[in-house]
Amino acid sequence: MANRYAFEVAQGEDRQLSMTARTRLMEAVDLTGGSVTVRVARRPGLSALATSAATIVSATDGTFTVDLTAEQTTNFPRGDLFFSALFTASDGKVSRVAEGTIRCKRRIEA
Repeated sequence: MANRYAFEVAQGEDRQLSMTARTRLMEAVDLTGGSVTVRVARRPGLSALATSAATIVSATDGTFTVDLTAEQTTNFPRGDLFFSALFTASDGKVSRVAEGTIRCKRRIEA
């Protein structure tokens, strides 16, 4: 199982998610030369509500961030959503390096 996370976001909010890519043995994945894409869906296996390319913060430590825009989160339904972070190595091999839930709440205006 990949590294698991639980995040919260309000509809219409810009949100940056920070994660560490890990193997099933929870060892940091070296992201050098590759890329990470994060896919958000209502349930695993369903069509994506959003797909975003991650920014690698430290390739050797396996850390990365993904920015969800206000436009993306506005279209998220309230409730629990699921995400998967996929690492594509320079040789084309794809592996899941993080996964989890995003609880989407109604935006509260002041």
